[in-house]
Amino acid sequence: MNQYKIIPYLSKGFLGLFLLALQSCITDYQGTIGGSSEVLVVNGLLTDEYKKQVVQLSRSYTFENAGPRYETGAAVTVSGSDGSLHAFYETPNGVYKSVTPFAAQAGVSYQLEITSVTGEAYASSPMSLPAPTEIQALKAVATTNAQGKPGISIQLDGSGPVSASRFRYDFTEHWKIVAPYWSPLDIVVLSEGQSTFNLAIIERETEEQVCYGTARPKEVLLTSTAALSSNEVKNFPIRFISKEDYILQHRYSIGVKQFGVSEQTYSYYETLKSLSASAENVFSEDQPGFLQGNMYALEDPEEKVAGFFEVSTVSEKRLFINYDDYFPGEDKPDYVVNCIPSAPTTDGPLGSRELLNVIYNNSVRYFGINIDRIAPGGTFLVVPANCGDCTTLGSNIKPDFWID
Repeated sequence: MNQYKIIPYLSKGFLGLFLLALQSCITDYQGTIGGSSEVLVVNGLLTDEYKKQVVQLSRSYTFENAGPRYETGAAVTVSGSDGSLHAFYETPNGVYKSVTPFAAQAGVSYQLEITSVTGEAYASSPMSLPAPTEIQALKAVATTNAQGKPGISIQLDGSGPVSASRFRYDFTEHWKIVAPYWSPLDIVVLSEGQSTFNLAIIERETEEQVCYGTARPKEVLLTSTAALSSNEVKNFPIRFISKEDYILQHRYSIGVKQFGVSEQTYSYYETLKSLSASAENVFSEDQPGFLQGNMYALEDPEEKVAGFFEVSTVSEKRLFINYDDYFPGEDKPDYVVNCIPSAPTTDGPLGSRELLNVIYNNSVRYFGINIDRIAPGGTFLVVPANCGDCTTLGSNIKPDFWID
């Protein structure tokens, strides 16, 4: 029996679709999927935001393969019941973007249509835009979690009309990273021979002191007010951050999107969440191994197609957090790694010089001269790369929305 790994590929604002866990949490599936090792995986999200809409296409793959195969050369369109037709063009990593920006309109149903480079045709069920919803408040509360651990709870209040009772949430979080042992100088090997070598101390050419880390949710975030007397979401928990988490050390920001979703979309994500929550039982006899979405093959109704084409309304808010505002006077979280300078020697013949070897493998950054003769007594002080170069943990490009 072959083993298959199904990988989600996420477009902006879109959670993984065909998977038993999300994002970096990948669950292996043992079994066959419709007799094919390359099931088409469709991630599509159409919203009422005026922008270039995105569809992402890939294929499932076997353990023996090096990685996923993005679906290239496909013809992708979204058609509306109002006669509109939106063509998509291909960009790297199997991402297809609409040629022109557009927004989903109320009262119009939309259908995603895909033709592969080899001629196989696929389509989604027609999907309509649900009623709009709104995030009323996005807030941070100093509290403790269910395990009694202190931290910050990111909570949301939202609402919608009577017809909007199902909500899905997505977020992107960013945090400021400051390398604590950064130096404006770097050390490089100019040459090395059997008995000689040349090192140089040079100025750094790129920003490596201040960076920004980012992450996405690892679970499906859903709530419904269908059984309640009002369509108001109160104090919905989006994210809990331990007060000891280094992402709170300097400045933190989270941008949250609230999607008003249809009953069909909600049901799909609810099943997905249930499967990922029971991932430890993924090999049990009642584990289906395949989550049917709203995509199907036009020519072969027995062919399995993974993923979902979602049409949703969106409301968005952003929040910034400073640690001192929630834990005044308390020590800030420790850095992500323990930063201890060392002084590797340059002793030995070619290939065995400790300092040169750690420079070659890019595991350290220059910090200074070993004035205090730190053991083992090399001339130069170096620190782990994470301590002196923030680009090992994030991007040195400041986000457009960032406010210091």
